[in-house]
Order: sequence, then C-alpha cells, then structure tokens
Amino acid sequence: MKIKYIAAGMIVSAIAMSSCSDFTEIDAKGKNLLNRTQDLELLLNADYSLRATTMQEVCGDLIYAYSPLSTILKVPVKTTNSIIMGWDEVGHDENLPELTASDEWYSGCYEYIGRIANPILSMVDAADGDGATKAALKAEAYVVRAYFHFLAVQKFAPAYNPATASHTVALSYVKEDQDIKSPTEPVTLDVFYDNI
Repeated sequence: MKIKYIAAGMIVSAIAMSSCSDFTEIDAKGKNLLNRTQDLELLLNADYSLRATTMQEVCGDLIYAYSPLSTILKVPVKTTNSIIMGWDEVGHDENLPELTASDEWYSGCYEYIGRIANPILSMVDAADGDGATKAALKAEAYVVRAYFHFLAVQKFAPAYNPATASHTVALSYVKEDQDIKSPTEPVTLDVFYDNI
C-alpha cells in the first residue's frame, strides 16, 4: 500500500514539475535577453555617478580643494589633483596615464561606454521593434558613447592642438564591434575626436 502512495506521489510531482516549466520566466543561460527595443531602452535608465566636482575641475570651471592650492601643487609625488589644478602638461603626459588604473573617473567613463552605449549599438538592429524606435535608441547610444569618451579624453589626454593631433596619442576609442577579450589600443587625438 505504501508503495502505491509513493509511486502516485512521484507521478504527480513529475507532472507538476514539467507543467511549471511552461510558466517560469527564466531564459536559458547564455541567451540574449536584450532582444526587444523596449529591453534595450531600459539600459539608458542607468544611474550615471561620476563626481560633479571632478567634471568641474577637468573642464576648468572650478577648483575644489580641502587644502591651500600651494600645498596641493607642491606635493613631492604628483597626484591627479596636483596635475589637473596646476595645468601641469608634463605631468599630464607622463604621470597621469599611470594613475588611470585606479581612477574612478576613467573606469566610470569606460563602464558606461561598455555597459550601456555599445551593447545597444551592437544589438539594436537585430532587436524586435519599429524602425523609429531603433533609430532613436541608436542616436541616444551614440551620444552616451561620445559624451563619456569626451569626458575621459578631457582628463587623460593632452589638449587638442591641430598641429600635433595626428601624432599625439590619446586614449582608446571603444566601439561596439571591439572584441572585449582583446586589449584596446590608444588612438591619436585626431582619430579620437573624429570618432566623437
């Protein structure tokens, strides 16, 4: 008698488990979940959290410091603040690139490019949705990508000079077709700004 109940329980469980799989909303691992324009549009709702004070410093609008400017400029080891606030072109070219590995501004700019703009640009053509929405998404993604490349180049590349831009190395300009497994190569300032 006990065996009948166990067998019946197993049959009911098997039927219940197989019927539930039709109603779960979990897609298989590795499946692209961004296959509709509405899904891609959600990427644009990301929270952009670069520090406003850094943006003001980089763009030359404001110097924001907790100690006297003379103290910041006289530090024995150059820092990002001492280079930017002192308009130190040698430090900008030689020392600032070494500081990018731990710089929130640098990683933040490239995070938004790689997490928001480039995924939209690489998937929007194949997504389900109307042409007008796709065109709008592409336009917004191009603006996001250009804006964050612009913010990165303002802080970490030499000032644009038309006479030297063709041979002055800037940063990497990351596009949607870039193989993310391969290291990016910096491009010259003129190529960088042409892409923007």
